[in-house]
Amino acid sequence: MRSSIVALAVFAGLLATLTTVSVVRAQSCSGASYGSERSKLDRLLMSRSYAKAERTFLLGGADRRVRDLKQSALNERGERCGIEPVRAHVIGCVAAQLPRVAAPERPTGKSLWGKANVRAREAAFIGTFHACSGAAKQALFKR
Repeated sequence: MRSSIVALAVFAGLLATLTTVSVVRAQSCSGASYGSERSKLDRLLMSRSYAKAERTFLLGGADRRVRDLKQSALNERGERCGIEPVRAHVIGCVAAQLPRVAAPERPTGKSLWGKANVRAREAAFIGTFHACSGAAKQALFKR
């Protein structure tokens, strides 16, 4: 159990570095729409054999949390892009950074996003989402 926690901490540090690189790219304000980025992410989850119920849970959770990112909270760089491209970038970042999980069906014993005992791959998605969202907040939102 302890080695799992250490491995997750190392993974989180690596992911934070990778997402920072991804957010730097966002500063160029890509023209991708939220809907297109969400569709790409859904297709990625399907290609990795995420069940429909898992995809619904994860994408719905991401949708709710992305809506919490407000236009009024953007910094000068974020304002140049606008909130919709920033939201699209967060979802695109998740698709770009989502790791493959060695034992994807393994229950974690953790409750995340209102779901008890999420599976390892659900936890990886949620962690990746928060890393991408956090990196976007650092780069594109007021502190």
